[in-house]
Amino acid sequence: MSLADKAPIFALCGVGFLSSFSRFTHGKYTPWWFAFQESHRVDDGTQVAAIIPMMDLTLALLLIPRHTRLPAAVASTAFLIIGLTMQVKAGKEWSMDALLVGIGTVAVLAARRLKNVSLV
Repeated sequence: MSLADKAPIFALCGVGFLSSFSRFTHGKYTPWWFAFQESHRVDDGTQVAAIIPMMDLTLALLLIPRHTRLPAAVASTAFLIIGLTMQVKAGKEWSMDALLVGIGTVAVLAARRLKNVSLV
């Protein structure tokens, strides 16, 4: 498979790494992305807020090996869909969330094709 075939997976992996880095540094180096994250879940020092960057990092790392790529892409996309749903229900801006869900969906399809397995 070519590099272009893996591009959606690399994009989703990059989103995961960016998200974890942004949360771990509390937006010091990525204020624009951290503001986007804060509109979803405030970094208030709670246990849930501490788990989010670890989940982002874990899922991004699981996108790298071929045998965990598809489940990680599905899980990442599921979390992105939850984020989109929360934004829509709250009446907040959701266009970036829709873009991320699109990236996740294309990454799932790419991972499925690369693994050559059925989702059913």
